[in-house]
Amino acid sequence: MNPNPGLSIGSGEALLINPDLTVEYLDGRYVVRFNDAYTPCIRISPVYRSILSQSNQHSRKVRAFVRQKLKHAQLLVGNIEQRRQTILKVMAYIVETQQDFLEKSVEYLKPMTMEEVGNAIGVDGSTVSRAQQGQYVQTPGGILSMRSFFTRTMDTHNGPDVSTAAVKKRLEDLIGAEVSHKLLSDEKLTVVPK
Repeated sequence: MNPNPGLSIGSGEALLINPDLTVEYLDGRYVVRFNDAYTPCIRISPVYRSILSQSNQHSRKVRAFVRQKLKHAQLLVGNIEQRRQTILKVMAYIVETQQDFLEKSVEYLKPMTMEEVGNAIGVDGSTVSRAQQGQYVQTPGGILSMRSFFTRTMDTHNGPDVSTAAVKKRLEDLIGAEVSHKLLSDEKLTVVPK
């Protein structure tokens, strides 16, 4: 009588997702910020700068080596900060565009491509793709991957285009509400009005 039979074939560790960003509704508007509590702080040790300033204690070769490595470290820190700013811009644009989704439900998720976001914030779509990869955001509706905000468009023939996520949610709701003796046919599911 094992209350956790799955532990015999797998580990008991549950993977937790720590969101990289948080979207909160404050003072009448949505605010996007980083969750720095989960992000390690990267800084350059002052020891290396002191080596450069103490010219009489270290050889020219050592100082040249440290100067080169210090320059690389500064470049790395700068690139990390630039990536953080890109992620923040991407999420800010998403929040601005997807307010109905944040306030209501997935049925209000508007179709959005990475190229569209890239054009809006002044970067290439591939930069947006790299920036959102593996990023999670805490929204009022729960933790979502940034990837989930990018959906394809489906033509409705008689109204505005909708996202594939909204269509999937609508189909899920319809199938979930079916009565076992009166199932909807595929044809009826394709033309059901909202």
